[in-house]
Amino acid sequence: MPSNARYGLMAILFAAVVTVSAGERPAPVAPLEVADDTLWETYFALRELKDHDQAHEAARTLEASMAERHGVDSESYGRALAETGITLLLTGRYGESLARLDRAEAILRENLPLYSEKLVVALSFLGSALQSQGRLDEALDAFTRAQHITHRLWGANNLQQIRIAYAKADTMVALGEFYEAEELQRFAYRLHRENYGPSSPEAIEASARLGAWLRAAGEYHDAIDHFHRAIDEVQGDGPDTPEAYPLLKGLGHAYQGGYRGKRSRGVQQRVIAVVEAHPDRFTLDQQIEARLLYGDWLMQRYYERQAVAQYEAAWRLAEAAGPDGERWIQTFAAPAMVRYGAMAPQDYSGKNEFVKLSFNITKDGRIRRAKVLEENTTGIDSAFVRQEFPKETRFRPAIVDGRAVASEGRLATMYLLPPGVLLEPEPIAAPQTLVTGTDDLLSDIDRRANVAALRISVDSESDR
Repeated sequence: MPSNARYGLMAILFAAVVTVSAGERPAPVAPLEVADDTLWETYFALRELKDHDQAHEAARTLEASMAERHGVDSESYGRALAETGITLLLTGRYGESLARLDRAEAILRENLPLYSEKLVVALSFLGSALQSQGRLDEALDAFTRAQHITHRLWGANNLQQIRIAYAKADTMVALGEFYEAEELQRFAYRLHRENYGPSSPEAIEASARLGAWLRAAGEYHDAIDHFHRAIDEVQGDGPDTPEAYPLLKGLGHAYQGGYRGKRSRGVQQRVIAVVEAHPDRFTLDQQIEARLLYGDWLMQRYYERQAVAQYEAAWRLAEAAGPDGERWIQTFAAPAMVRYGAMAPQDYSGKNEFVKLSFNITKDGRIRRAKVLEENTTGIDSAFVRQEFPKETRFRPAIVDGRAVASEGRLATMYLLPPGVLLEPEPIAAPQTLVTGTDDLLSDIDRRANVAALRISVDSESDR
């Protein structure tokens, strides 16, 4: 089966970067007159606290101190330079990060044994920095070298390579090697199960990730079967448990993508029931997102009033949380698009045909008084846009003081999709932050060359 038919459209999202020459170094920082161990302890303490800005300053101090005490060709300087690069990577300064990590890897390669754990770290983060700049072949080489060293140090089934395997999979997808990427996903999943046990939290997380991969690849039936097997392993025929939460959420999304609306709705209701039954087991974000994702599903299928009830319930959870819910309250204050039909907020056709509109949003997420402000299209007229945009597009309405409110004078630029193609918007989990596992080696925030897969269907059948 051709890869494009199997996997649908996969759009690669790269973060914007500032290119910095490999020879550029950070502004000098006066070295502290303290022992090397103390400097390193201070730095790693800040990393442990996930205070990346302060950790970066500590790394710069380390870098200057190691250069003065041991020389710029020493292992100590190479390690400090690598840590500076890592902190730059974690704070989104990708070009600067690549310059440091590239130089650090060269220094460490000259000073360390061929198979060294320190090289694994340097190569892994170097691969991530190369990903961020779209230098995919070089990134794949860095990840492969890092994984090879882990094999020599700890054997072929070692756990240290899991993050590297996921990073390689992302790189393979970006290179169009979808089957190889899936093999890596399955390999990491097997490592979790064999090392931790099939019902362990680690294996559950890996299972949810593999299922999400299958769903994003358009393999809905395989994803559904995978989630069902995993849920049976975790809880059998008993009631839903908090441990099964990520699997239930993934199953609901897989049913949604596979156009099994009633089953998707039932599973999403089970997710909310589990969260409500065990509030102490779930974070505020998880409790709110369960409501929002179900609300978006309802809104996408034109169950507007039921969707609004879920949004308002999510707002009440945020309001009851006090300061912890403030960022959610701010997010609810603005509408968010959750459904679109023949037009999408991004250009997926490559033709850059767009229509700019002004409109109002009702308190149930519908569009009223749409007007075309500007258009750059061929073969479509303004009357069609004015008619179809309100019919097919829905918004998560703004929530103020616990109630959905109308919004006036909204603007949007919508791009025309190729004829016969429908895009299913991915669930919105707002406010979206990329910090999910910040200091895990090559966690999601480190791997900025992530792949966002949008389901494409030529089937216009409504899925109510």
